[in-house]
Amino acid sequence: MKLDLDVAQAKDVADILRRAADAYAESAQDCVANWQDKNCGRAWTRIAGVLETAAVRIEQIVNQEGLA
Repeated sequence: MKLDLDVAQAKDVADILRRAADAYAESAQDCVANWQDKNCGRAWTRIAGVLETAAVRIEQIVNQEGLA
């Protein structure tokens, strides 16, 4: 997956991070399904969580500072 952070508005960054988080979460699920190992996708799950948290924080900043 390629992340294109060349966006027109600051609020678009949160959407991009969410799409990346979804892709990593899906990769984690695929890993678990393919390898039958609950821990094999753990890194991707953690990364997805960090990206989702970043997306939430960016939305808060955009809304608080009127950057939408």
